[in-house]
Amino acid sequence: VSDFYSSQAADKTSTALVSFFAYSIDMIILIFAVALTSHNDFFNGALKLSAYGIFAAIGYVIFLYGLAKGKISIVVPIEALVSLAIPVLATLYSGYSLSLTLLFGLITIPIAVGCISYTNEKGGERSNLFSVACGVVAGLALGIYLIGLGDSTSQIIPRLFFLQLPGLIMLLVWVMWKKIPFAPLKTIKRELAFGVGFSTIGYLFFFISENYVSLIIAALLTGLYPGVTVALARIIKREYVSRLQYFGFAVAFSGVFFLSVGLSH
Repeated sequence: VSDFYSSQAADKTSTALVSFFAYSIDMIILIFAVALTSHNDFFNGALKLSAYGIFAAIGYVIFLYGLAKGKISIVVPIEALVSLAIPVLATLYSGYSLSLTLLFGLITIPIAVGCISYTNEKGGERSNLFSVACGVVAGLALGIYLIGLGDSTSQIIPRLFFLQLPGLIMLLVWVMWKKIPFAPLKTIKRELAFGVGFSTIGYLFFFISENYVSLIIAALLTGLYPGVTVALARIIKREYVSRLQYFGFAVAFSGVFFLSVGLSH
């Protein structure tokens, strides 16, 4: 829900501006979280996490731009699959054995991308190609970010803080350099309220799941998010979806599910 409404805001104004606003709200939440909790070795791994955070910002902006200017029903499932595949490949490279769950998840990627990117709409090939490209590139960058997110050498709140900080700085510099006016934010209050509101709820539940929810349950719930975003695009934006693309969605969602479960073990 957050991704969908944030993309609507970006479509009406500026992707960089909406991204900066979202990052700012997330950072405020994290600052409160830092102030209310105690942490040992707060700066442990800060430089490495900040490097991952750069990829997070790049991936998020490309993802949001793809949602705003391309087809949500294509960008979201492809980004979700590719971003999960990156940490899977990283764990396999580090010596982790390939389970059947992970193998099935990896196999779904080319099948899902092929089916979802197909169109029988007249003139739809260029739009689909753009959406696929945004999904793949954003997925690659956000997949690298997920590797940093899974770094257990630091506590969760400092980890999120340093993953978020470089993106906020990058976006602030870009907005100031391009002299992007903040006035248009007044015209997208509804979209920002929904986008930021659900993002905040997601952050809170992420903190809760870190200590009170099993990884398998968190993985199952994570696998549902692309379906919600695509459903909103179909219902609200009336995006055209072919039968083959519906099949591709089913394959993609199953792939996200199996990759999430495989990574949780």
